Amino acid sequence: MSPFPCNLSELRQHAERGEDIAQDAFARHHYHGDGVPLDYAEAARWFRLAARQDYAPAQFHLGVLYHHGDGVRRTYRAALAWYRRAASHRVLPTGWSFNRDSVTAAQNNIGVLYDFGHGVPLDHAEAARWYQRAAARGNPTAQFNLAHMYACGDGVCQNRNTAYWWYWRAAKQGHARAIRTLEQLPPRRPPGRRRRAAGKENTPHAE
Repeated sequence: MSPFPCNLSELRQHAERGEDIAQDAFARHHYHGDGVPLDYAEAARWFRLAARQDYAPAQFHLGVLYHHGDGVRRTYRAALAWYRRAASHRVLPTGWSFNRDSVTAAQNNIGVLYDFGHGVPLDHAEAARWYQRAAARGNPTAQFNLAHMYACGDGVCQNRNTAYWWYWRAAKQGHARAIRTLEQLPPRRPPGRRRRAAGKENTPHAE
């Protein structure tokens, strides 16, 4: 679960020395109750320390805590602010999955806030733009959400072929709702390379 290869005692020492990766990893242990009692408030404290050092995964997770109100008072504006900071990071090359996943998950969750008007004016077009950013970088939840936008014509011109393409891409990554949706749709030829489309899930994505 933790990207930091050491035991909890050593991990805490690294975290207390101000190492952002260790602070984030230690926060995850509290967030999941892994080796320590589950404690969202303590998780928030450590995520915040790492987030203030501009560490994208911690910024994303702190946004999730504010989004759900776990360990902190639920504040959509604070969630959005931390999601934006995480989403602004450059997606690093393969091998830095914690960075990539956090950046794209933050982009997806910004889309969720606009999609449902939580802390921001309801704006399906803006939601679709954020889903598109994350979907293009391979986030399966964003791919599913974008597919739903195209299927319903929310914020984009309705296009069932494009919707099918994004459902298919999400399903290829094992997204359960995308798989179930495809099973209910008329059979179509797999997209393959013949066409590249430009191309919701209302629960904020969390790792």
